[in-house]
Amino acid sequence: MAKKTSDSCSSYLSATHLLSVSVLTAASLGACIGQEPATTPDNKPSPDPLAGEEGEEAPETKEPSTHQSEATTHFDALSHPERMQYMKKVVTPKMKELFVAHDAKEFRKFNCSTCHGSPASYGNFEMPNPELVALDPTDHFASAKEHHGATVAFMMEKVVPEMARLLGEKAYNPATGEGFGCFECHTMKK
Repeated sequence: MAKKTSDSCSSYLSATHLLSVSVLTAASLGACIGQEPATTPDNKPSPDPLAGEEGEEAPETKEPSTHQSEATTHFDALSHPERMQYMKKVVTPKMKELFVAHDAKEFRKFNCSTCHGSPASYGNFEMPNPELVALDPTDHFASAKEHHGATVAFMMEKVVPEMARLLGEKAYNPATGEGFGCFECHTMKK
């Protein structure tokens, strides 16, 4: 997950820390709380992403640590079923709590698709999500700040640091160009 990000992103993130996400990030999210039953693009019911073949229940998984001081498990080290469980039981509830506290009306139906977009409804949790607002780092995100100031501050101060913590990563560091930041979830404006 951690990757070099352009230097132009550094100012924006150093001001605090920015969302990348509409948050929920990386990799497999599935079976989210309050989500409509998933369907495939041809409108057929989608199998439960947490179930095994032919509707078997997902295998029991060891719960990864969620405490910063105990963070011995990195999200990238988890198996696919463990990631699915972790996103469902840990990440989604925490991110829903943050987003609803920020704007209860807009995020009252927070679920996988909030961050992962419409493909989440048929089991595709690929990030970054082109359905999220594309960010332009060339002006240090001035346009995003001008039009969505409160949301940008929320993403930088709350979402990015919490997602980084939940994923066992460090938040983006402008000095190294590494860490969890904006472009884990958002695409870059061209």
